[in-house]
Amino acid sequence: MRSSRPRTGCFGKNLSHDYAAARDRIGILVETHSWATNEQRVRTMHDFIAALFERAVTDAPAWRAAADAADAVKGTYHAEARDLPAGSLFVPIAQPRARLLMHLFEPLAPDSLVAWGFFNVAFQQQEYMEAYVAEEEARKMLAASPALKAEFEARLADPAFAASLAERLRFFYRRHPAWDERVNLVPIVRVGTSPIDAGR
Repeated sequence: MRSSRPRTGCFGKNLSHDYAAARDRIGILVETHSWATNEQRVRTMHDFIAALFERAVTDAPAWRAAADAADAVKGTYHAEARDLPAGSLFVPIAQPRARLLMHLFEPLAPDSLVAWGFFNVAFQQQEYMEAYVAEEEARKMLAASPALKAEFEARLADPAFAASLAERLRFFYRRHPAWDERVNLVPIVRVGTSPIDAGR
């Protein structure tokens, strides 16, 4: 069986719906090939597309707003010392394709690798703490830290925060040693000096 996705990572023409996943869009795949007649398949697709267009007349602005919100990558660089894992790639900016590099690696650029979904895993929380565990840990943390208790009580002044069990537990989980600080951290680092020169 021939692969429709070559080793380059590019999508094949018969997998154009992969564009939806890459761009955080809703993809629709209508399976009609098992139906008895070609006329029935064509009529079904016609009716489906017509109904979709009718829905778009009223809902398209909301769809566009949701897509724009999903595409919005916000963040800033922070100066800090960080150990990089073995195999990290250093890409020097002093080269003829510097502008291309900026388009690809600058996370906020409209056609960056981040915008195209190549770093989506950075925004996915892989580890969780069950609610019953978080409640017990929260009690321990409040008892151990008066400063944390004061911060939590101040946050309770926000009605939305006070009414949300999930947000209250997340408050403690984000301050717990089990929290993965790499969530929402795009693995693109700017360096002031070349690591190649520094190693000489």
